[in-house]
Amino acid sequence: MKIVEFTKDKLEEYTNLINQSRADWPQYRRFTAEQVESMYLSNRTYNQKRHLLAYLEEVLVGEAIALVDSSNQDNSTHGILYCSVLPEYRNSGVGQQLVESIKKRLKQNDVKSLETYVPHDCEVSKKFYDKLEFTETEREIQLRFYLDKEALEVKKPAGIQIRQAVFPEDKKDFLNLWNTSYSSVDSVFSKMTSESFDEFINFPGVESCCFLATKEDSGKVVGIISNYFDPVYNKEKGVLEATIEMIAVEETYLRKGIGSGLTVKSLTWMQSHGIRVAQARVFSSKLNSIEFFKRNGFSVEKNIIVYKINLSN
Repeated sequence: MKIVEFTKDKLEEYTNLINQSRADWPQYRRFTAEQVESMYLSNRTYNQKRHLLAYLEEVLVGEAIALVDSSNQDNSTHGILYCSVLPEYRNSGVGQQLVESIKKRLKQNDVKSLETYVPHDCEVSKKFYDKLEFTETEREIQLRFYLDKEALEVKKPAGIQIRQAVFPEDKKDFLNLWNTSYSSVDSVFSKMTSESFDEFINFPGVESCCFLATKEDSGKVVGIISNYFDPVYNKEKGVLEATIEMIAVEETYLRKGIGSGLTVKSLTWMQSHGIRVAQARVFSSKLNSIEFFKRNGFSVEKNIIVYKINLSN
């Protein structure tokens, strides 16, 4: 087997690989080459990327990528791992060699840890990462809200206006609150630069919408929410789903109904686009966030296991 670094001339070949090797992953959709480039190659959220391809007899059979971020809460440097192998090669050691090669390269760049995400009912992936000495550190909870045909009651907190964000005019205020509150829902989120935020908002093929909560007397932004849905995924899977990607409220304005107002505004936007199910993902340790969504009508549906390995040793 030959393991090589990814180069952009292999983009089409790589896109075909991930669409074949991840087809049986839960909630996976097919990607275009443009979307793959935006997610993994040009994405500026992460300050380095290690991307490897595995070939057997000149056939591309597997890939592994680590997106490395040094802007998380404890200022350490960690990587998020994605690894996939064509089904017919999954028991041939391809995945193991790819992950070991990624780990070796990350250690050389002083990356402290590596984590990946596995659905709780995916026994094959769980056994794979157990064998590689990854350990379960946490669970990510998926919550869902089922939209009915009746109009939702819009909640308007006293003295607060909730409106749709307009970019680039609102970007500075949106980013500022994002970067001071980015762990409020899911600590996978990192602090963002202006450039990486543009990539996030303008991801190819995805419909997104953000709302701001502002003080009526001063216009100060005190709450934000970001939502999206993927028309291609919905069509492929025969579903009508959207995701609350990020919600944050300035600490001094918590428990004043602002988060609930932003959530209802987002659900109304989803409903206007024919969405039937809204979802949010929250780490199991964030009990306040889980309770927030439950109070607003969400229910726990499933969870994803976070596997992690320490690279410092």
